[in-house]
Amino acid sequence: MLIKTLDSRFIMSFREFMVIWSGIIMISSLNQPSLVKFPEIIVMSHCHVCTRFNMMTLAAYLASHGFIVAAPDHVGNTLFDDLRGEAAAVGGDFLITRGADMQALVDVLLEGELDGMAGTVAARINPDRIGVLGHSFGAVTAGWALQNDPRIKAGVAVAAPMENPLVPGVTIANINQPTLR
Repeated sequence: MLIKTLDSRFIMSFREFMVIWSGIIMISSLNQPSLVKFPEIIVMSHCHVCTRFNMMTLAAYLASHGFIVAAPDHVGNTLFDDLRGEAAAVGGDFLITRGADMQALVDVLLEGELDGMAGTVAARINPDRIGVLGHSFGAVTAGWALQNDPRIKAGVAVAAPMENPLVPGVTIANINQPTLR
């Protein structure tokens, strides 16, 4: 395993995928580019007071099968924020912040703004094949991204509905993309 510092981020290289921890970005099959000719992006959203690592096993599995997987920490709503007593409450107001995190991460991936990684990441991305996956509050966040970002083409909700009466801001009737919920 190789660890390299890169502008407050570090890169870990494994056999079949690379992880850039600035929000998890996993680029799979660097040594086997034929597995996925035009890789899809999956942007993952963590649950309330969790971290970008909460679906690490699933992210690594998807990356090992050719997907580019990216997951931000929703700052203000992580485990570390909770331990300091500063975590934002579950609700529609912070849902907008979490959704903006997802949009910003897609922007970074598509625009190749990854400090020295642009050639590696941006050149491999198919901008017409972007999906979201969220766990719990992240599932509602995935629904928000589907509803508000036309670049997102599919979504998966894990352990919570995308439209949730506890978190206003997502209406399933406004989501036209395929979903697994």
